[in-house]
Amino acid sequence: HRRDELRASKVMQERYLSKPNAKVLWNKVVEDLQSDKDQFGNEMITGVVLKDTVTGETSTLEVGGLFVAIGHTPATGFLAGSGIELDEKKYVVLKDRSTATNVTGIFAAGDVAD
Repeated sequence: HRRDELRASKVMQERYLSKPNAKVLWNKVVEDLQSDKDQFGNEMITGVVLKDTVTGETSTLEVGGLFVAIGHTPATGFLAGSGIELDEKKYVVLKDRSTATNVTGIFAAGDVAD
């Protein structure tokens, strides 16, 4: 992670940090990927070159795969002009920790109300 803290919602942080097979590498950004050919000639990822955002030092993390996650963007563009209240990150604002929005009879759940 490029910082020394996570910006995700508390629930998302807890989900991630509770995974036994997940480890946070703080203050790191991906500089490069390393690969090699397998026995069939297919190119396979073998490592990720990481740069420390504080010290500038680089290191290589050996891997057998890569998942790219760039954050969450709620799909609420269609709500523009509807009167439904959105926060600064474009998530639907819910009333009193329920699924109710500011518009009577309209409810939201899932990724748009994270």
